[in-house]
Amino acid sequence: MALPASELHISQRPLGCSFDNLRGAYAWTWPHEHEAHFVGTEDCRPLAERSSTLCAGDVHRARKFYVGDSNGGYMMWFGRLGNCNIPRKQFMPMNGAAGKTLKDKLEGILRTIGDRCDVIFLYIGSHYPELAPSELEQNVTAALRSSWNLTQRACIIVSGIMDPEHEQIPTKFSPNQVFFRNSWRVAMQNQAVRRAVLATNDDRIHYLDLFQPTLPLHFDAHRSRRDPVHFRSASYRFLGNVSLLAASHLCGLAAVPHH
Repeated sequence: MALPASELHISQRPLGCSFDNLRGAYAWTWPHEHEAHFVGTEDCRPLAERSSTLCAGDVHRARKFYVGDSNGGYMMWFGRLGNCNIPRKQFMPMNGAAGKTLKDKLEGILRTIGDRCDVIFLYIGSHYPELAPSELEQNVTAALRSSWNLTQRACIIVSGIMDPEHEQIPTKFSPNQVFFRNSWRVAMQNQAVRRAVLATNDDRIHYLDLFQPTLPLHFDAHRSRRDPVHFRSASYRFLGNVSLLAASHLCGLAAVPHH
């Protein structure tokens, strides 16, 4: 199932906040002053001001793994997604995974996870500049199709790359990053990942769009002008909330709020 983040509200779950309300609660105000200023509303306050949490009930109890690159890791540590019952040992970095191809790396990680989890957040980063979108799609499709034999129990939520501020990428990041991390290429990579999820035709595997929600953050929410690829903690908290909401809606986990 492929579902953009903006449509997460269509499935009714016992949550105090639909994604539309969540998106409204994390509105961007102007001037930004080089940071994302998230404004709460009465109906759906930011997590810090809420009496309930998106990490509750079955969402909290589920055994979860996060597979990704540095942006995925930052969402775990700075975005507090790791506080939702995802120990550090259950973050599986793509960069250090064994295998020559993206397919091999993904299959190796899924094989390692096996049947030990209920939910896998799979973040396909941008460390594969040599792959054309069609090649990225083929690698991800093949690995996801293998997941039935590697981790049969897991509900897998797959996301592509967040939007970087490519205009500010310094040359020390390597000259070609300005090209393979630009927003247009990232958009094509996200579409390739989305097509890969659709091609599996597997009810356990879902696509969560983290690219569109980060477009309004393009100029103002990255960590610094020296690091226009990674985001500020508030942005990662927003994306972590979206991921937990997706786990509830797409994986059928009831998040009964704590009071």
